[in-house]
Amino acid sequence: TIILPAALARLRHAGARLEDGKLEVSFVDDRKIPADEPGAEPAAPAGQEGSTRRRSRQRA
Repeated sequence: TIILPAALARLRHAGARLEDGKLEVSFVDDRKIPADEPGAEPAAPAGQEGSTRRRSRQRA
């Protein structure tokens, strides 16, 4: 079990891999952001919705 910070709670898990003692977990942000909101990204091409965010954690 891995406990994630609240900021990642709304993101969807997209994958994980363990390499060189590091666990890399990727997430997809499927939330809709209004186009007029500051920091909004341009719409992604069809089939590529959402952005992927990654967080690495050193294995103990």
